Amino acid sequence: MNLDFTYWKKHTDGWRGLTVRKFIISIISLALLLMGGVNVSAAAAPPQTMYKVYVDGALASSNAIIKNGSTIVPFKNVFLAMGFMIQYDAKTRTVRAKKAGTTITLTVGVKRGFLNGKMKTLPVAPEAINNTTYIPLRFVGESMGCIIEVDTPGHAIYIDLPVVSETTAAPEPTPVPAAELTPIPTTEPLPTASNSSSTELTTKQVTVINDKKVVMLEMVDSQGSAVSLGQGLFLTNYHVIDGQTSGNVIETNGTSYLIGGVAAYNESLDLAIVKVQNYTKAWEAVQIGNPDELEKGDRVVAIGSPRGVQNTVSEGVVSNFTKQDGVNYIQISVPIDHGSSGGGLFNMKGELVGITSAGIDDSNADLNFAISIKDAQVLLGKINGRMFNDIAVTPLASLIPTQPAVQPVTHPAPSDSTEQTRVIVTQALNETVTQIPTSVVNLQLGEWESFVTNDGVIAIFNQMGTYDYKTYLDYYPTIQNQVYYWAKSIGDAIYSHFPDKKISMGIYFEFTFNTYPSAFDPSEITPVAGGYKVTHFFAGINIDGGVDVFVRP
Repeated sequence: MNLDFTYWKKHTDGWRGLTVRKFIISIISLALLLMGGVNVSAAAAPPQTMYKVYVDGALASSNAIIKNGSTIVPFKNVFLAMGFMIQYDAKTRTVRAKKAGTTITLTVGVKRGFLNGKMKTLPVAPEAINNTTYIPLRFVGESMGCIIEVDTPGHAIYIDLPVVSETTAAPEPTPVPAAELTPIPTTEPLPTASNSSSTELTTKQVTVINDKKVVMLEMVDSQGSAVSLGQGLFLTNYHVIDGQTSGNVIETNGTSYLIGGVAAYNESLDLAIVKVQNYTKAWEAVQIGNPDELEKGDRVVAIGSPRGVQNTVSEGVVSNFTKQDGVNYIQISVPIDHGSSGGGLFNMKGELVGITSAGIDDSNADLNFAISIKDAQVLLGKINGRMFNDIAVTPLASLIPTQPAVQPVTHPAPSDSTEQTRVIVTQALNETVTQIPTSVVNLQLGEWESFVTNDGVIAIFNQMGTYDYKTYLDYYPTIQNQVYYWAKSIGDAIYSHFPDKKISMGIYFEFTFNTYPSAFDPSEITPVAGGYKVTHFFAGINIDGGVDVFVRP
């Protein structure tokens, strides 16, 4: 059967006697819709000449611009067409794209970017133009080894992605023969506290000792840091790997190693030990220190990868000691940021005393925290003295909690009343279906509303808010199937109780553009005072002798 949502358009305004919550946004940027919250109030309108961008022959965008000799393109569509996974930090206006070991980080208004953690100068800074974030195409293309051709008379740009053949692809690393394997270094008990300052090193010396022992973790939808425990095992924060299905350990030289699984973890302590899939080298381990030696005012050094800038070194002092929910924290003035999680905090002997874990963003004070290495002793005890091949792992994907099938309808069906069915289903949805659960993020829903059409169809609808819809778009390639099966489980549950009813459900987003939003279907666009209102349904469930589901961006 075909889904028919045409009546949504007809009944968007003035549903019969119902109070329908209309979350109409009077001034909303396309950047907020597509990547989240970019301030475009001062942005200038683009030139009249727009270029089409083709990636491997397929149209990716119709809105590229050649400005001051540099080609800039809308980042989202072009990155997706090139096969990147993308993330957007609305607070810092930072775009992060990842594909096959390549990570690109760009920030609106900043004329420098980062390629695999290394700073690069850009020809022009990314900017927000007419509600869209534009990035320099040349930098992105060269980072991926693409061939870029500009057809000025034809107003077209062609991007040819590099072809990796099986004969030229780099071979998989050969595992080290078993005879060369050595036991994991023993790290307990902690050294006896001495409080002696005679052996203090400089920040540079601490860095030289530990820089190569701290790595960056590139997960499917997150990025963090970790410290080497030797022989392919790395200690990090649990929240860095939580909800992830795969990831890589990346050394300072850019070498990447696939994570084989989790050797030990404690979610309550926010600590985990990950193990690489293949033993290919003799990794050097950090030296474990005793946090009890630390006192307020003592100098400490942190090494991590904040915002993907690999192995950034920062220094500060111990500010305080605290314990919350059974976790021992070292409060530090050392600057850390998103991506620093899982990095190492070292004393001035060059010993690991903590795992950098958290900070309070909305504060002028340096309120940053590291989990004391004392809390990791139980986890470390599970690997001490053991051989690499003898350490079993838990697959990353198995740590993702299984979402139970949604059963929104718990009331018996009324005898012959479509109106009673509408009331029962709507009430059950509002009681039990308040979000869309995924492995990446839980998307919050609004209130479920409903009415009965003239032809007896129960129409049920839900308007998702601005923030959650842009999050849905950001993660759509990852969560598309999860959202589909979530919707299917709801449809199946309702159909099992009311198989003789016709019910159409839709989740939508509504907003107003000040210019014509050509990216949307004309049937979704209504001219209004001051702009164009778009009512866009991106998920639907149709129940009519069976269950059909539709999910789209």
